Amino acid sequence: MFTIDPEFQSLLTLSTPAELALLEASIADEGCRDPVIVWDETGILLDGHQRVGICDRLGKPYRETRLSLQDRLVAKIWVSKNQLQRRNLTDDQRAMVKATLVDLEIERAKQERAKAGRAAGGKATPEQITDRLLDDVSSKRSELAPKQRTRAEPKVTTAAKSSNLPERKIRQAISLKRNAPELAARVQSGEMPLAAAVRETKRAEVVQRLESIEAKTAKAAVGVYDVVVVDPPWPMAKIERDCRPNQQAELDYPTMDLAEIEAIKIPAAPDAHVFLWTTQRFLPDAFSILAAWAVKYVLTFVWHKPGGPQPFGLPQYNCEFCLYGRRGTPQFIDTKAFPTCFQAPRAEHSAKPEAFYETLRRVTAGRRIDMFNRRPIEDFDVWGKES
Repeated sequence: MFTIDPEFQSLLTLSTPAELALLEASIADEGCRDPVIVWDETGILLDGHQRVGICDRLGKPYRETRLSLQDRLVAKIWVSKNQLQRRNLTDDQRAMVKATLVDLEIERAKQERAKAGRAAGGKATPEQITDRLLDDVSSKRSELAPKQRTRAEPKVTTAAKSSNLPERKIRQAISLKRNAPELAARVQSGEMPLAAAVRETKRAEVVQRLESIEAKTAKAAVGVYDVVVVDPPWPMAKIERDCRPNQQAELDYPTMDLAEIEAIKIPAAPDAHVFLWTTQRFLPDAFSILAAWAVKYVLTFVWHKPGGPQPFGLPQYNCEFCLYGRRGTPQFIDTKAFPTCFQAPRAEHSAKPEAFYETLRRVTAGRRIDMFNRRPIEDFDVWGKES
């Protein structure tokens, strides 16, 4: 007889429904060929959980093999190493098992050195100091000095070499297991790719950093924002369509000349996304304005509109541009369905589409401001001459 221990069961990488169906068909036809493995000293089942379930359901017998192991930690190491023998693991799942094994091996080394330290009169040995570094090998790697880092990382490097997996993937798996165990479990079950889980943890970290009450309060105190949208009143006149070609009329709101726009002090945080709307005519000037604002240009978004004005003898102006730049190193929290060219209906003159703001609410976090807007925007503060 044996018992099933939840902690040991959590170390297993479960088969997919398709793999389970094949295993069940094999047991139904040929019986259970491989014995289940039981820890002799405790009676805990170490390997064969799924085979036991299938055999019980089909009424098929199975054999037990008893394995003697000195303690619980050694038993968990055996289970993890045994999991690595499975040929049906994906690279992501293998990385998660390797991550578990690295932590278990570190724990065993610490226990053995603690015993050695006690035998030496309780003095901390150099190896015990290294153990403390090993605890931080993933989460605080950047804080370690190069010499410390070299001493602290051999177990990760060895794990990567022995599994033919990139060392970076092993580190990601270790970090995920330590900082986001729920996501780690989804990767190990095959439900989520490791890369997607890593992106999700980074996204959560960015949101937490920018959306916390403390962060928003501090930025509000100095009047800065993580996302700045600027739609300046460019010095242009509008074309009266009912008049002869190119007859000009003044716009319905005050404009600013280029020098005034360049002199705007945008309330950008040290790490901020900056979006500058412009038109065909002022596109060249917009690049210079970003530079004057100490914003590094990155790319240009294009709003494809259904129709637009058509100057005499020229193509129809059925798009507008939004230059994207950065102060510092801000991060987007989502880049899915985030194209540089998008379609959206036109609204009243100069009004930017709601689809643009919906996208920014999804891909950015923190405090947001829309400068020179003439209507309220959800999750954006509004500022301008008319505000």
